[in-house]
Amino acid sequence: MGVRHAALPSVSGHAEATADVLGLILDSHAPRGFDHLESWRLVCAGQALPGAERAGDIAVALDALAEMEDVTDDVVLLGASHGGWTAMEFVGLALTGEVPPGLTQWPSEPDMLLAHVSALVVLYPYCGALNGADAISWPDRPPLLMILAENDSIVSTPNCLEAAATLRQGGASVTSVVLAGADHGFDQRERSVLSSLKLDADLRDQATRDIADFLSLPAVQ
Repeated sequence: MGVRHAALPSVSGHAEATADVLGLILDSHAPRGFDHLESWRLVCAGQALPGAERAGDIAVALDALAEMEDVTDDVVLLGASHGGWTAMEFVGLALTGEVPPGLTQWPSEPDMLLAHVSALVVLYPYCGALNGADAISWPDRPPLLMILAENDSIVSTPNCLEAAATLRQGGASVTSVVLAGADHGFDQRERSVLSSLKLDADLRDQATRDIADFLSLPAVQ
């Protein structure tokens, strides 16, 4: 998550900043013991900690941010892969008022939490049957940017394009960008030693520019 005016990582935790923006990295894995390879793979496969459950972490973090004096109501949720799924689920749950699995109640009124969010940016999210976000009619705020990989070998890009179309039909403001030749995790430096995915610096930089344009931030020099 990031808060404008307060250095948002350019894409998925990279050090280059798109503007003078504060970045908050929300770790849902280590506190639950999901920081080992086998358990991490279960999360990525949706067999543990599904996006709707993890959305509760966003709710708690937004509630905590609201208590900080130097944080504005201009919060951008940025998530990649499972994190993108989570951000989408948060909006859907907040709109319906349904409590995220794992929470006994919302930390604050869900509409108030959602009011802090000015935009969503999701990179190659999971948009399959377990993602229920597109079953909800979204308003046109907050706007959503989907950055998708043309040759994604992990999640279905067509599913995400279909979800984007469904959300638009319901009134949401959705921008979808498909990066030609990109695979899942194209922007990630760190990965499992067994992973076949590779960092593509040019595509990472293109995604950074797309995000900056979407958020109306100064371009990275």
